[in-house]
Amino acid sequence: LSMEQKNRIYELLLERLKNETTRIAAIKTLSKIGDAAQSNDDLDLSPIMNETLGQLALLLRQQSRRLKQTSLECLETMVLCLGSDGDVGMDDGLFDSVLKDLG
Repeated sequence: LSMEQKNRIYELLLERLKNETTRIAAIKTLSKIGDAAQSNDDLDLSPIMNETLGQLALLLRQQSRRLKQTSLECLETMVLCLGSDGDVGMDDGLFDSVLKDLG
């Protein structure tokens, strides 16, 4: 896929992440993409990384156990993507927000 197509897919996933009906499916898809990105340099999640992490952190405040668990698993995958790619960094404010929501 071209970079433009990938960015469009990422945008659609972010939209789905914000929609209550499609949220769990989007989180699972992002987790799978994150897993693949750890071993494939062709997948670059940097265009959506900060916004995705912010949305996932917000979802940890929800009451649904399933949503919290799925979000936490996806957060772990995304943070591992950050760790394996030195070029992508998390904003300090976002990092503090994620830590606050985890605690």
